[in-house]
Amino acid sequence: MMHIVGQGMPRALRGEVDMLEELRTSGLFDEYYARGYGLGECTQWVGRIMSQIADRYPHMKIIEIGAGTGAATKSILAEVGSNFLSYTSTDLSIGFAEAQDAIFSKHRREHPHRRAMTFSVLDVEKDPIEQGYEEGGYDLLVAFGIIHATVNLKTTLRNIRKILRPGGFLVVVEPNEETQPGGIPGFIFGSLPGWWLGVDEGRVISPLVSAARWDELLRATGFSGIDESAPKDFETTLGFSNFVSQAIDDRVQHLRTPLATLPLKAPISDLFIIGGASDYTNSLVKELRQISESFAAKTNMYKTLGEVDHSLVHPGSVVVSLTDLDKPVFQDITEDEFQNLKPMFTTPKTMLWLTTGRRGKEPYSNMTVGFGRSAINEIAGLCLQFLDVDTPASLSARQVSEFVLRLLMTSSPEGRIEPVSQTKYIVLVPSPASVLRVPSSSAVLCPATQLSDGALLALVAAQLVASVILDSLWEGSQGEIVVHNAPAAIAEAIAIKASSKNIKAVFMTDSHDEERQDAPHSSRITIRPYISRSALKKILLSTVSCFVGLTQRATAEAGHCWENHLAALSCLPPHCRRETLNTLFSLHGSESIARNSASLVDLLQHALDDSIRLGERERVAATGVISVADLTSQENVISNPLTVVD
Repeated sequence: MMHIVGQGMPRALRGEVDMLEELRTSGLFDEYYARGYGLGECTQWVGRIMSQIADRYPHMKIIEIGAGTGAATKSILAEVGSNFLSYTSTDLSIGFAEAQDAIFSKHRREHPHRRAMTFSVLDVEKDPIEQGYEEGGYDLLVAFGIIHATVNLKTTLRNIRKILRPGGFLVVVEPNEETQPGGIPGFIFGSLPGWWLGVDEGRVISPLVSAARWDELLRATGFSGIDESAPKDFETTLGFSNFVSQAIDDRVQHLRTPLATLPLKAPISDLFIIGGASDYTNSLVKELRQISESFAAKTNMYKTLGEVDHSLVHPGSVVVSLTDLDKPVFQDITEDEFQNLKPMFTTPKTMLWLTTGRRGKEPYSNMTVGFGRSAINEIAGLCLQFLDVDTPASLSARQVSEFVLRLLMTSSPEGRIEPVSQTKYIVLVPSPASVLRVPSSSAVLCPATQLSDGALLALVAAQLVASVILDSLWEGSQGEIVVHNAPAAIAEAIAIKASSKNIKAVFMTDSHDEERQDAPHSSRITIRPYISRSALKKILLSTVSCFVGLTQRATAEAGHCWENHLAALSCLPPHCRRETLNTLFSLHGSESIARNSASLVDLLQHALDDSIRLGERERVAATGVISVADLTSQENVISNPLTVVD
């Protein structure tokens, strides 16, 4: 590259050639970013640090600025796999789109998933909102060797901050001014205009700055400063500053340093500290008591679980348990000790429970964690967090206090900061349950929509029912499908799907049934109660190839419609396929099919896509929603099969 620059500079200075184009056409430009000294190690570092973040937050919206030919993109995608919601790579020129698309295509082959991966143009020196990007629209931004090549570093960082949500992460790799003030990079890239963009800002010899300067700039532009960085030896040997920062606002700053930003009024009314039977925990409890005076109106102290006065504990109480640091509570537990333990997990409260060695030498601590996890799923209002400490002697009362305040913030609506990218998925399961464990490959991502959750679920269910009914019918079939007493959403879904397959659909409704009058008017037939078989035979011609009866017996008896349903079934030609509520709906399905069938996922994806299109185009009818408690207690049977249980 130095040879090409040396040969081309005279012509570049005379304006005969573009040095950037000279380097790019030589092929060495791309090879430098892939194999240049230190760059391979830096791309590996970026990939691994992003993998750690993605393991913790697997549904992030990621954006990469200055992606270029994709040296960093390849490493990042190889490490994070499918642990992201969307990945947007950007650059100044659309000319890099082809290279990025090739990387995305290869990644999709190696990691089959439905994650969105796109390329778009972004000039990070200009306001990204004016370029069509959403303010706070991303959870993680990666900048690999790009920020220094801008006119004003503060302006660039402020623009970056605009598209990161509060709490979002910034991952940066930059050549370091202290170890690469010019040298070989300066000789090569000094031939490019971008190397001198920072002259007016005082970056005269090179555009690079030190790690200390990066920390100052970050703190001045809405970031936390350098939180994590590559080891010092990495920086001095390879000449790069690699670091992670976080986008902050007042709420995030309070989470990061809760003791330094306490409100005037104590956030905790009643604090309960349990523990102190050993010398170490006794000392820790005393220090914790002193610090708690700054954030708790009243502090209650108990050495053992048996001493706790549970009549004083209320839903607004905060409990800190150090008892497992004294001795694991499940180790040689007696009946009396178990009775003392149970009330801690059976009433609403906010609780921080400390353990030690649960990931190694102290398996009894895992029993406490398992007990607590079960309680969380059973006790409404119990907010519980476990904190395992490898070396209790290194734990300070200040650290415990900060954990308590963070837990309080994230568990209360007033202080809660929502997890990164609240994401919704829809999945088909073999039976209803409160807690579900499903393979990630079975879940279909729900994009943002104006529809309520209940309306979307009802529309998806209707589309699935329509697919089950019509997918087995030949396109352009000469026969027709007759649907009796279908809810409006199902009737609409069948009508649209039948029309797309050029199949005639006829909708019969009983004359009194006002709820079902939204069936397509052009093909709707209203029949009177107790209609005769001879009259029905004139409607149900021999060309009927499928009959769908959606009358529910328990609700139809009052309206005298069940007889119409039975009469219709008796009038059907022998070859006609019959579908009813009993054949279409069930509380239980096949466990093996639900887990292993890729076709079910495709069916669900198509149903979701069709539902969103329909919801955006049509007025969606009100969705019936019923609670589990009402479902189990009421005597009346649900009349609409699309009722949502919440």
